Amino acid sequence: MSASVHEPISDDQVENYAKAKVWAVTDETRLKRFLCLGTEGGTYQTEELDLTIENCNALLTLIDSQQGPNAVNIIKEFSHENHAAKQDAIIFALAFCAHQKDVKTRQAAYAVLSDVCRTSTHLFSFIDLAERLSTQPNSGDGPPKSSTGWGRAQRRAIAKWY
Repeated sequence: MSASVHEPISDDQVENYAKAKVWAVTDETRLKRFLCLGTEGGTYQTEELDLTIENCNALLTLIDSQQGPNAVNIIKEFSHENHAAKQDAIIFALAFCAHQKDVKTRQAAYAVLSDVCRTSTHLFSFIDLAERLSTQPNSGDGPPKSSTGWGRAQRRAIAKWY
């Protein structure tokens, strides 16, 4: 007797993009998966952009629940321990954290910038992402920001890197 993937075998299962039943994961687990795997190319069921947005929402949930500095520590850990084949998702997540309204998250992100961005290529990727993120809505509330991404905290963090 085999069970269909569309029928739950447990009450704590949720439906995924393919309408199959899977176990739910925490936002921290989703962040770790994102840092390790990234979203390049998407998955069989999900487009790359949708997957990136879903992972950003998990990161926002962590930040909104006052776990932003913990998320930044996870980002630093994944970078230092080489848990990812590429640094792209790690640098994106750090830039994302550096441009949130939560001050503790921003401070934590800029504090570990030189630890995560160890090469000039990494630093320039961070700067590019930070500039792009600065023109996006911040945490989904209010009108889009129209800054350059070069606030005092970023200027200090970049100067410290050099």
